Amino acid sequence: MLLPSWKNIISTDYAKQFQSLVSQLSLSLNNGVSVLYTALNNNLTFRDNFLGTIQDVTVTVNAAGVPTQTAAFQLNTTTPVDFVLVGMATNLTNSTTSLLGAPFITGTQSANIYTINQVTGLTPNQNWKLRVIAFQQN
Repeated sequence: MLLPSWKNIISTDYAKQFQSLVSQLSLSLNNGVSVLYTALNNNLTFRDNFLGTIQDVTVTVNAAGVPTQTAAFQLNTTTPVDFVLVGMATNLTNSTTSLLGAPFITGTQSANIYTINQVTGLTPNQNWKLRVIAFQQN
């Protein structure tokens, strides 16, 4: 649903005795509401508007889902990670190989580095590129 249109506050729409006050307030209000309307009418993005990080990580896992080499990515902040989602998984070894299930990541955070400890759902011993979204606490 799109928001209804917004009409700027104009001092001349008000009684003469209030026009000076309305003029002062309308600068901040019109700008703030305009930005809010623009954002809420299909202009919010994860990258710009959510506390979190989107990164591509290349990983190969063994049969238990444990990375065969260190797999980590840098976070935008040191704020604790709430959870990590896999937004996309691409098999770089064999593009015809499907996921075994929905990929889930477990890991640990140290400052602004998130190290992946396990990824379920990937075909083992194949190279995968994962687009991960780490949502962080406020």
